[in-house]
Amino acid sequence: MARKKALARIEHVKTTREFRGLHPLLTAWVELIQDYCRCDDYDDNPWWYNERASLSTLAGAAWRKPGWYALEEFSTTKRGVIDGRVIEDGSVVNGRCDLYVSHGSSNFAFEAKQVWQSIGRRGKRDHVGEGLKRATHDAGNLTTDQAAHRLGIVFVAPYIPLSEVSSPGARGVRVIDVGKVRAAITAWIDRLPTHTYDAYAYTFVDTCSEYVTDGPNARVFPGVLLAVKRRRRGTRRKRT
Repeated sequence: MARKKALARIEHVKTTREFRGLHPLLTAWVELIQDYCRCDDYDDNPWWYNERASLSTLAGAAWRKPGWYALEEFSTTKRGVIDGRVIEDGSVVNGRCDLYVSHGSSNFAFEAKQVWQSIGRRGKRDHVGEGLKRATHDAGNLTTDQAAHRLGIVFVAPYIPLSEVSSPGARGVRVIDVGKVRAAITAWIDRLPTHTYDAYAYTFVDTCSEYVTDGPNARVFPGVLLAVKRRRRGTRRKRT
């Protein structure tokens, strides 16, 4: 295990003017992530599990805010799909929406994905863009009366090979160079097409040494990013 070092917190929340109503939710999400990590003295984090675990953090952030409400994985109708083929006659089938959030003045239906993105020197594939594209596509399968806004979201758990951001220490314990971690994070964020997102938020915690996987290919998981993109068209419920 890499020796514990402090990493000055890196976090940010931004939305377009149209979706400024999401700013309180995303701010609460950042705070919830930080609280979760602190509750066990940085022995655990919520972003290296799976999509459902990550989705629960956004729902939890909504319930923290007065006047906000959330439902996860609830039954609804979606565009009909048979054997992977979209039915084009407007028919819909029973399905589930990943998350619904409401705060009185507006409401949002989310379809979510989670990706693990290498931000090391060899991290060339854009898993963020791929995940957001899939999530936005799924949001388009929701019926237009599902919510005022249908959004695709992607939870991103970036990682860096431990060998790129550490050096050998006493007794063979590798020491994380937090300067290198910070440089990798900021360079990656600068490369992201954040101007194309309708909203995004990220947080990288004060320490990252506990968030390292074991084994010869150990990786550092310093934080999480959430990107949001609106799906302008949805499925119209066929009238009978």
